[in-house]
Amino acid sequence: LKKGDLIIIESTSPIGTTEKMQKLIFSSRPELEGAIYIAYCPERVLPGNIMYELVMNDRVIGGIDEVSTQKALSFYKKFVKGDLHITNARTAEMCKLVENSSRDSQIAFANELSILCDKFKIDVYKLIHSLMHVVAVTTCEQMLFGEEFC
Repeated sequence: LKKGDLIIIESTSPIGTTEKMQKLIFSSRPELEGAIYIAYCPERVLPGNIMYELVMNDRVIGGIDEVSTQKALSFYKKFVKGDLHITNARTAEMCKLVENSSRDSQIAFANELSILCDKFKIDVYKLIHSLMHVVAVTTCEQMLFGEEFC
């Protein structure tokens, strides 16, 4: 590491990880304090479509301070065509955890729905199609089953 470097963490991490990394770096390299930039920007790609998603997906960017956030924003502006949403590191970390938890809950709900449909001899795909016409559940179903069912 050298002065002026930008470190971006993209892995799903517990809240506070970016700040812990900052402390670890500065404890072993105190000369870098105030001289490097550290941010968190969770990755949002699906296997098999990585290059497209790296460019087209929206990103949430949070630095350990405003300067780090702006440095990371400048970096992502070079290649991301999706919207870039700036915040702080902790909020960006929480955003990724909430995203993952929401997806996991939706998958669990879809699995339970399928089990119930089997039990009551209901065609789950006909149910989904019917649900697509009910405004109150359309957004939920789009998240659960994807746009191709809409």
